[in-house]
Amino acid sequence: MLLKQPFVKLPFQFDADQLHHEVEALPSDAWRGHPTGHVGNTAVIMVSRFGDHTDDTIGGRHEPTTWLGSDSYLAQTIAAFGVPVGRTRLMRIAAGGVATPHFDLHNYWFDRVRIHVPVITTADVSFECGDAAVHMAAGESWVFDTFRRHNVLNPGGADRVHLVIDTVGTPALWSMIDKGGAPVAVAYEPGRAPVILTERTNLPAVIDPGQLDSFARRLHQLFPADDAAATAIRQATEAYVIAWRSLWAFYGAEPTATGYIAERDRFGRELESLADATIPYNQASAKQITKALFIDSALNGDIVGLVGTRTAPPPVRDVDAVGDQGADRRGDIRFDRPVIIVSPPRAGSTLLFETLAKAPDVFTIGKESHLLMESVPSLQPRNRNWESNELTADDATPQVIEQLRNEFFNDLRDRRETPPPMNASFLRMLEKTPKNSLRIEFLDEVFPDARYIYLSRSPRDEVSSMMDAWRSGGFVTYPDLPGWEGMPWSLLLIPGWRDLIGAPLEEVCARQWEYTTNKVLDDLGRVAPGRWTVASYERLVSEPDAEVRRLCRFANLRWDTRLEGALPLSRHTLTPPSPDKWKANETELAHVLPSLAATAERAAKVADIRPNDRAVAQASARKERLSSVHTDTVAELLGKADADVLLSTYQSGSVITLRRLDDRLNTHFTPMPKPMGIALSGSGQLAVGTSDEVWQYRNQPAVARKIQPEGLYGSCYVMRIRHHTGNIAIHEMAYTSDRELWMVNTRFSCLATLDEQHSFVPRWRPTFVTRFSADDRCHLNGLAMRDGRPRYVTAFSESDSPNGWRDTKTFGGCIIDIDNDEIVGRGLCMPHSPRWYRDQMWVLESGKGSLSRVDLATGKAEVFATLPGFTRGLAFIGRYALVGLSQVRESVFDGLPLTKGSEPKHSGLWIVDLDSATIVGFVRFDGVVHEIFDVQVDRSTGHLHVVDVGSEQHLNSFVVPDAALADANANAR
Repeated sequence: MLLKQPFVKLPFQFDADQLHHEVEALPSDAWRGHPTGHVGNTAVIMVSRFGDHTDDTIGGRHEPTTWLGSDSYLAQTIAAFGVPVGRTRLMRIAAGGVATPHFDLHNYWFDRVRIHVPVITTADVSFECGDAAVHMAAGESWVFDTFRRHNVLNPGGADRVHLVIDTVGTPALWSMIDKGGAPVAVAYEPGRAPVILTERTNLPAVIDPGQLDSFARRLHQLFPADDAAATAIRQATEAYVIAWRSLWAFYGAEPTATGYIAERDRFGRELESLADATIPYNQASAKQITKALFIDSALNGDIVGLVGTRTAPPPVRDVDAVGDQGADRRGDIRFDRPVIIVSPPRAGSTLLFETLAKAPDVFTIGKESHLLMESVPSLQPRNRNWESNELTADDATPQVIEQLRNEFFNDLRDRRETPPPMNASFLRMLEKTPKNSLRIEFLDEVFPDARYIYLSRSPRDEVSSMMDAWRSGGFVTYPDLPGWEGMPWSLLLIPGWRDLIGAPLEEVCARQWEYTTNKVLDDLGRVAPGRWTVASYERLVSEPDAEVRRLCRFANLRWDTRLEGALPLSRHTLTPPSPDKWKANETELAHVLPSLAATAERAAKVADIRPNDRAVAQASARKERLSSVHTDTVAELLGKADADVLLSTYQSGSVITLRRLDDRLNTHFTPMPKPMGIALSGSGQLAVGTSDEVWQYRNQPAVARKIQPEGLYGSCYVMRIRHHTGNIAIHEMAYTSDRELWMVNTRFSCLATLDEQHSFVPRWRPTFVTRFSADDRCHLNGLAMRDGRPRYVTAFSESDSPNGWRDTKTFGGCIIDIDNDEIVGRGLCMPHSPRWYRDQMWVLESGKGSLSRVDLATGKAEVFATLPGFTRGLAFIGRYALVGLSQVRESVFDGLPLTKGSEPKHSGLWIVDLDSATIVGFVRFDGVVHEIFDVQVDRSTGHLHVVDVGSEQHLNSFVVPDAALADANANAR
């Protein structure tokens, strides 16, 4: 929002000590990294789109998140201004950090001010805006001109935290901003739950011409006078506003109207053709700002704030005046994470390519890259003895890499057919040709940060379509292939093609599909898990909007189009889609499909992407899909071991059961409030530590026998006791051999048990912790059993001060033998999940992302395997370690070894072979599951089922003593 001066101090004064207390009480996992990745910048989302505490975007109905207590002083502070509240966050800048200079560029902020209430600060913290700078003291309240370049400098030794409220304001607030007002002291009122007036409408489906006109008047007064370029931009914009007003008279608020889309795109092309000008007010590009306000913000039909609508918006974030994107990029600076579609021929890759090419930030070469790739002589099959289209890393010489990057860049066009500027950088390129399925190893050298989408389709339909393509003559690739007989060679050239000379067409197509599919799966298995995902042709056709949005979320692409109805036919379509098209080749297919069964099953097992079950719907409250990608080795291991795995994920509010069903990996979600530690006994007991309770279950085999299909489940855990502990931050738990439940009480820095009279019963605490108090002194978290009883624990430090562990989190971790209060391991980086296994001490050093082995004689930890995420949760099956991984998003990750690399960090379950120290499988969650806390293995007979306490099964399952049933049966007779 433009203001008359850089800063305005508001008359409100707040209780800084109470705010400080509430901020310090927030759990560590409430803090999330800055959406653009600024180092040392973290936030807790207090009010967000639909109350989602993980959603940093704007647009739509806003609601308080779970982190904003209804009767907290933070809530009272927000409500005190009496304004419509938009996105609101606690924003922290680490000691020695900066916010980086930027101005806020989007119509959302052009009409809003940001209210700052400093909570934690020191005298040396400086807020800069334009040419002015102020120190905002704790408890004060300020607004500033967000359209000027601004920055925050925190040179001292303490973190800075502000409460930041986005609002359009009210007449009263604007009067204060213009004229000031009498001081208002806002005292804390314990127990008062104020009404917070959150935004219900903000980004309209179609920006109305009145708002465009307002933008133009305010922006153009800042343009430099007598500047020809600025004048041309202003005149073009004014004509655009007039055209928009005319279209509004026809279409109103209909975002899909072709007139709006055509006019917006036309203006975009005109603006691109004009010379640029600099706006003296903030030294910004006039074209950049005009594009953001008048083009990028013009149509928001898929993110309007409709009640119940949960579609994901394109991310809208502060624009950095000083970009930092190059810090962790690999490869050519002109390309940023190219998205490469791989699949056998006729999988629908052209349809997917043409659809994703409509994304606003995507550039393509407009077609498949056959000619471009083979313009390099060394890559032409004729110069490689006509072996195949397969390429390896050895083929990616520096000269080849440079030539290909230049060729791709020179041919790039966006969805409007506009090439990028010659000095452009960090472009999002989309690439597709089935031949690339044989070149993943090669492409990973050319584009080291590429993202891959493997498009999967039924082999029956795909092979049938390949046969049609051969017969059509329209897909000939090598018409003079030496030695080949019959129809000219079509589609990609696979190794071993000479063995197919004289074979029937169906056999040729079957081998093309089989080799290509196995090659893709083999090569993707060697690519970092976060860099690839699986798309479904069937979903692309039946649910295009949902599938495309999911893929855009994976690839971090903006998407601004709603796909309704069937997708248009791709340019390579021979005949319109039909579920029965394959029947034209039914006889020939019957001869070859049985030979493809093993590969087809392998491909089917790679991905398990299905609609959310009830638990995930409750946990996320969003209309999106649970998405997971896994290797087939996971289901194979669980099947051979007759094991199920339980994972707790407090962020998405679920306990996940992984099991092998019908030779595939199945994931089942049971909702619980913030589940963390899980304990399983060998005598039918299950306990889960939740937000403020311990939920205790008992195995009821009689109930298990009634679950369909009959005989599948060997155990069914039904809720029996909910013990209220209060918020003690329960971490790991375990049953002793005599079935006593022990738990790590992190908030009180002790081990505890339960009885009928108390919240908890303290049983042990470290000798360096001098008193019981709810202030998480050392972050005690992990519990290792040995010989059926508690023996070892992990802590982040040997601190005896409230939250003192935070100061030494990178090196102060320790393992304690509770039998003699001896520290048997020191110097660990955020240790979790200690385990005594195979007569060795294992531990996860979460800050390193590692599985480590500790020598108890020396106390030293040796990294055994490094994994791509925050390691937490550890269990074993034979020679294999099952390690839980979480994404890097918590504030405590700042400055850790884990955050120094550029590789993506993931959530899921990774499997490590203890004999070879290698990763042999994984389950990666791409959807709503961002973290894993605990991992437990169940190896009882039959599958395990945990009953959802909100289900009909829970309400109508009754277990009574056998004697009572016997008496009832006797009376009935």
